Amino acid sequence: MKKIIKIILGIIILLIIVFGLFLVKKSFMGNNQRSAWTDKLQLDYANALLSKGLSTNAAQAFEDY
Repeated sequence: MKKIIKIILGIIILLIIVFGLFLVKKSFMGNNQRSAWTDKLQLDYANALLSKGLSTNAAQAFEDY
């Protein structure tokens, strides 16, 4: 009887581990959030750099845009 209980507990622990790994993978790999960095923000950032005289950085920001 103790052997059956050990087998059942082993299966339950294994299922918990597999489910936990699934949740970890889902949280790291399934993250399809959009960036808050929009085209308008990128353009505003490039213009702000240009207005502060940072033309090299502004040029890079415009290129990224």
